[in-house]
Amino acid sequence: MHAEEIVRMAIRSGFDEAVATVSAENSSYLKLANSGIDSIVEKRYSYATLFVTSKNRIFFADIQNPSRDDALNSIRLARQQMRFIAAKEDYRGIAEGPFEYARGGKVPVEMRDYGQDALVDIAESMLSGASISRSAEIAGTVHMSMSDYELYTSNGLYGKGSYPAVGASIRVIGKETSFQDFLVSRGLKGNDFEGFGRNASEMLSAAKSTGKIRPGKYDVVYLQSPGGSLLSNVTSQACISSVETGSFLGGKLGQKVADSNVTVYDSGAERGGVGFSAFDDEGYPTQRTAVIKDGVLKNYLHNSSTAKKYGTKSTGNAGLVSPRPNTMLFRHRKTVNDVHALLGEMRKGLLVTNTWYTRFSNYLTGDFSTVPRDLTFYVEDGEPKFAIRQVKKIGSFIGVRISDNMLRMMGNAECAAMDMRQSTSWESEGTYYTMPSVLIRDVSVTTS
Repeated sequence: MHAEEIVRMAIRSGFDEAVATVSAENSSYLKLANSGIDSIVEKRYSYATLFVTSKNRIFFADIQNPSRDDALNSIRLARQQMRFIAAKEDYRGIAEGPFEYARGGKVPVEMRDYGQDALVDIAESMLSGASISRSAEIAGTVHMSMSDYELYTSNGLYGKGSYPAVGASIRVIGKETSFQDFLVSRGLKGNDFEGFGRNASEMLSAAKSTGKIRPGKYDVVYLQSPGGSLLSNVTSQACISSVETGSFLGGKLGQKVADSNVTVYDSGAERGGVGFSAFDDEGYPTQRTAVIKDGVLKNYLHNSSTAKKYGTKSTGNAGLVSPRPNTMLFRHRKTVNDVHALLGEMRKGLLVTNTWYTRFSNYLTGDFSTVPRDLTFYVEDGEPKFAIRQVKKIGSFIGVRISDNMLRMMGNAECAAMDMRQSTSWESEGTYYTMPSVLIRDVSVTTS
């Protein structure tokens, strides 16, 4: 069933506005366990989303395996539920257009007709690279998916696109510590999966001993995955809906909120990245928006409704119910060659390779805590001294917690390595960011 059909059915039923997206996805997932291939699962499915409004009341529905009957049932449900939904008095409507959408985001040829062999080849390459550490146990995942989608709105906006994605994670587990890393891409070409596995084993092998540290202030180098997981909170809290409910960026437009060398973009328009789309969920063209430029907060993120409310323009960040971030891009003007050079900038610090349970105790002030897990090095005078000992009873977690403030962290982001890449993490699954490894000064660390 096409998106236009669903929208026309909704409008004929009496709704003021409607937006429908129909997607068809092929998805394959391979699991690594005990240093070998454990299982492969394949899924083929289609689904639709429907957004409708009536007198400023909003309803959003997912339609699995959409057919005409399924769409009609969702529309009937929407009509029934509208009676119980309060009007959103500040709602200003969906994008009006017309728009021209940028071309790009070409789908790699191999993503159109991949099979299990492609996943097995990736997994075997990762295992081959990681096997240099003979005593380590290797685990991980390989995921490949290809989604084609189309969007139609009651304002006559129509767009279609494709969403190819390759994701790999690897965990190498030694006797006293472990290391995990992530790789994401739009296709297979240009990825060194064997090197990805080898790097994981080399990182683990660098941990010659383990030890404990005292609580206090430490310089911290975050690799791309934990750094992006942490700092992507900047773009999520720049969404105007977050600002309205209480954000550490609230009321700070035009003010300095980060180191003067830091620029943070939100973008759905990076053609080579996972997450590229020419338009957002209401059909407004995506763009690259400077949230922070040279340390100064420049923009909040809007959809069409909130943009009209605040007398500005949409930033291509619908989120139909509320604005949502796309992909975060982090840039730092002060750079060094690599992670080793970043460590050389530290007298006493930590190298954090993975985090978990990042939680805010106060969104309004930006106070948060996060738990490093897997391999975390204590570094002294630029040299890794030992890996911080893991807590045996809770697996890969180590006995330290980072408890700090997001604005202070952004202000103390001193420099970055020239190792920019797109990444993700288990904690921020489905969220992508393009990050370098980054050095943050004077981070508060507690121990247990």
